[in-house]
Formats: sequence, C-alpha cells, structure tokens
Amino acid sequence: MEKFILINKRILDFREYRRNYLVLKKLVSLDVKEYFTKLGFSVPSTKNKKRYSCSFTFYNAESDMEVSVTIRKKSEVAFV
Repeated sequence: MEKFILINKRILDFREYRRNYLVLKKLVSLDVKEYFTKLGFSVPSTKNKKRYSCSFTFYNAESDMEVSVTIRKKSEVAFV
C-alpha cells in the first residue's frame, strides 16, 4: 500500500519524500562537520534520536566557543 504525505498543500509520495529528506540531512550534516572542523572546532558530539532531526555541538577550546546546529523537520508528518 502506498503512503502519501501532505507538505505545504502538496501531496507527495512518502517513500520518495523520506528518501530525499534523509539524503539531504546526511549531506548537510557532512558539510557542517567539515566546515567547523576546518575552523578549528573539535569533532562534534552528535544527537540523532529521531529520524527527522539531529543536532551537533562543536567546541573550540582556543576561543572557548560552543556552537550548536540542529537539523529538523519543521512540522509533523501528516499522511493523506
């Protein structure tokens, strides 16, 4: 049985949406990690408790700075 999801008044195939979302989340995560590592921040701690969200905390000891980045789906999953 196919599932469909409603996003901004558009009906999308849920499998396709989930696959695209997870790929994009992974790409953004890798880019963010690479960027902050180049700026001298330590390897991030990662919290990935839910399928549609993850967060990273980066720390730079030299400047005593902590940066938190969160990637999440803004609204709840709504099936039609």
